[in-house]
Amino acid sequence: MTPESYKVAVSEYISTGLDFNYWKSEPFLALMTYVQLQRAYGRTAFKQVFAKYRALPEEERPRNDQQKIDMWMTMFSRTVGEDLSSFLISWGHPVTDEARNSISDLPGSGLSMSDLLNH
Repeated sequence: MTPESYKVAVSEYISTGLDFNYWKSEPFLALMTYVQLQRAYGRTAFKQVFAKYRALPEEERPRNDQQKIDMWMTMFSRTVGEDLSSFLISWGHPVTDEARNSISDLPGSGLSMSDLLNH
């Protein structure tokens, strides 16, 4: 995808009111979230998070979408040392207050979906 196509896709998503179900149904749109994280933190951060997931005992693994979203946010945030809740909220991800509070000791990331519109 080109930077211009990113802008079009993000603008269309914004027009949905940041409908998370729409985000989940559009693979390239969803991929842009992860591209932003990769650009900001590198591939090593993903490798570390995936290793942590693999090491989780079965009973600690998320069982539903909400648990998956919250665990992804908290685990990635702890891995990179920054609170990614505002970033994921800017993408319309429904993170819980409990998950946000669990990483409130970390500095904010400064990342936002709108960064894609400005490049």
